[in-house]
Amino acid sequence: MKLVHLAVGLAAFFLAAQAHALSTADVTLGGDEANSAVMGDNHSGFTLVGTQQGVNNGKDPVLTLADGSTISFDITFTADFNKKVDGETGLWALTWTSGQILTADFVVVLDTGDQQATYTFLNVLLDTTGEYADNTYYVSLMKNGDYEKLSKMYLYVGNVAAVPTGGGGNAVPEPATMLLFGTGLLGLAGVARRKQS
Repeated sequence: MKLVHLAVGLAAFFLAAQAHALSTADVTLGGDEANSAVMGDNHSGFTLVGTQQGVNNGKDPVLTLADGSTISFDITFTADFNKKVDGETGLWALTWTSGQILTADFVVVLDTGDQQATYTFLNVLLDTTGEYADNTYYVSLMKNGDYEKLSKMYLYVGNVAAVPTGGGGNAVPEPATMLLFGTGLLGLAGVARRKQS
């Protein structure tokens, strides 16, 4: 009898774990999967870029970087926010404007009202002006064996940094240049030696 209870308990645990199995492929940005996917709302230290709640409530935040330059973000959603049999899916786009090339970390939070899932994207490259269109999301959160309906979707940004454009540091000479320079010095030494003789 204990073996039956153990088997039933393990089966229930396995089904519960399957119901909340998140995948980094659930949300994409710029054609890439998230670096991590975890349960809960984990956006501490990040700035809200935009939110979707049935209609586009996107913001257009302007962030000021340490060097005084700014970057502006805009987010749009093409999701219909309708519950589907195999989980809800949709598209979203991110556009930005900046005077320089940057990297940034992004956090996407999918919220069903009862549960949240957080997807993190690290070191995303942002040209001076651009767009990541056709990003996707998939709601894999389940409750009592049914897929949950998406209530809200949030996008946060953090760790924005300028990409160095060169001009700093010492140049490293190429081996061929060093060989040519060395050969020239030997030739000059030979000419000087002949003149002395």
